Order: sequence, then C-alpha cells, then structure tokens
Amino acid sequence: MSFTESVARHTYVLKKGCKYNKDKVCYSLIAIDKAPMICSHCSSAEVYLEKSFPMTRLLLVFLLAFTALCTHSLCAQDCVLTMSGRAIPCEIIDDFGFEVRFEVTKKNGKKKELRLHKSEIFSVIKNGGAEEVYYAQDDILGDWMSEAEMRIFLAGEQDARNGYDDKPTVYVGMALGAGGAYLAQGGLITTLIVPIAYTLVQMAPVIRIREETITDIRHQYDEIYALGYERVARPKKIVGALKGSATGMVVGVVLFLIFPQE
Repeated sequence: MSFTESVARHTYVLKKGCKYNKDKVCYSLIAIDKAPMICSHCSSAEVYLEKSFPMTRLLLVFLLAFTALCTHSLCAQDCVLTMSGRAIPCEIIDDFGFEVRFEVTKKNGKKKELRLHKSEIFSVIKNGGAEEVYYAQDDILGDWMSEAEMRIFLAGEQDARNGYDDKPTVYVGMALGAGGAYLAQGGLITTLIVPIAYTLVQMAPVIRIREETITDIRHQYDEIYALGYERVARPKKIVGALKGSATGMVVGVVLFLIFPQE
C-alpha cells in the first residue's frame, strides 16, 4: 500500500453532537490516532468516527500526488554551484571541454544561455542526480583548501550573500556625507574628503557575523567559514559606504544651496 493510499484510507471525519443544542455539530478532518475534541457547549467528550466523504478523500490524494510531482520536478533540475557560492538552477547544455554551457530561465520566462569556465565552478548536479565536483586542491594554482574546507568556505559566501545587512553602513555614510558637504560651504575638496575617507575606512574593520545569518551553527567559530563570509560581505560593506556617503554628499550640497551659512 502506498503512502497516499494509506493516508486516504485512515483519514476520518470527527463528528460530535452537543447535548444541549443538537444543531451544534463539529466536524474536523483528522488522523485516526488524534485525541477527541471537547464540546464547548456541554463539555461532552462523546464522539465517534465516521469515514470521510469520497470527495474529501479524493482531494487529499490529489494534493499529496501534486506535492510529490512538484518535488520531483524541482529535484530533477540541473544546478551549477559556482566558486562564488552561487547555486544556479539551470539546464546544462554542454559540459565538454573547459567550459560549461547552460540555460537559465529569467523572471519573465525567457531563457538565457550562459558560459562558465570549469575553474569558476565548484560542482554541478544533473537531473537531480549525484554531484559532480570540478574543484580540486592545487597549491600551485592557489587552491590550497581541501574539498571539505572549500564547502565550508562556500557556505560562508552563501550566508553573507543572503544575510549580511549593509544598511547601517549606508545610513551612517549618508549622515556623514551630508554633514561634511554642508559644513564644507561649497568647497570641492572638503566635500569629497568625507565620502572617500569613509569608504576607505570600511576596508579595515572586522566583519561582524551575526548568529541569525549563519545557516549551519556548526560554522559559527570556523575560520574558513569566516573567510568565505568576509569575501562577500566586505565588498557589500564598501559599496554601501560609497553609496551612502555619496548620496549624503549630494543632499548636503543641496541643503547648503537652499540654506547657506552666513
């Protein structure tokens, strides 16, 4: 007996009548091993089980079958995991030679063909099958990490891409840029100093990894994971600083033109 048939055959409708109001009948679709409900009108626990209606059983079977079909379709899709930690769902066209050609489906439904050198790819998965790893440790080429260590490094990159928040850096940059430009009173060099200096400063401080952004908590104190996290988070922090301070600088110049200092 399949799982779907088992669930459909052992699903019942819990029906209970109220002692004081015969019109009050509660129905609830439950599994056979669930505890009975207590009536809110008479506190009666007198219940009995009836087999569910054919339509309910048919609907449940359909939902389970549809879920299984969708899961199989997703698992059967090809996937390319790049050395930058990006997992790209795609359809691999050709993987012979030094490149991998694959098609990705854009949000508008159109397909776009991409090419990546195998040195840029960690692994590929075809039709939901076994993973084929392209990465190999090679100290001469600078790939000093083992395959297991590189997986941890990629996990850090993925978590930073998905969870690192550069908004505080952007907001502080906006405030400093606006204040510096306004106080510069129209001086070009002084106006540009704050955005440049603030952006350069972001190369120095340690990247703080918040626990809630870590997918696997076992990586929390892993140095290799931290290296991967910083590789993605650092550029985001620097770009955020430049974007925020430059925006603030423009706002500060506009404020000075509207409200010049006397």
